[in-house]
Amino acid sequence: KEIVKLGNELGMIFDVSHISDKGFWDLIELAKKPVIATHSNFRAVSNHSRNLTDDMAKALIDKGGVIGLNLYRAIINEDKEKRDIPDFFKHLDYCLENFGENGIGFGGDIDGTSGHYPRDFDLSRSIHDQLVEFLQKHYSESIVEKVAGGNYLNFLKNNL
Repeated sequence: KEIVKLGNELGMIFDVSHISDKGFWDLIELAKKPVIATHSNFRAVSNHSRNLTDDMAKALIDKGGVIGLNLYRAIINEDKEKRDIPDFFKHLDYCLENFGENGIGFGGDIDGTSGHYPRDFDLSRSIHDQLVEFLQKHYSESIVEKVAGGNYLNFLKNNL
């Protein structure tokens, strides 16, 4: 709690992607600025402790935060056979349906995946470009702009 108090005085933005459930709720209550989940998905889609519950996601987004979707296969889907790009995007669909389009983006966790990306990625190409290509085929231009970076830019403009 003392760290959050000092962070508030310094104008820090807190990331909840590696925090416990109890710590999440303490931080949501204490942080003066919106918090961000730089690389987290949704527990309702894949029941992994690193993913956010619906209550967490709602609280974070309602306070102006952004959730960055994580590419790490183990948290995309509990079923080892369902860890490809369309399974990754099920988390986006879930967010759009339940929490709207303004609090979501790509989080990647590029350094934390240990090379364990969704199966159908071509690792010789830009991961971001492949995600945007998928978005462009399946979502509106507005969603593409927001998820591919616009929501993060708005978050940073409003909080830095």
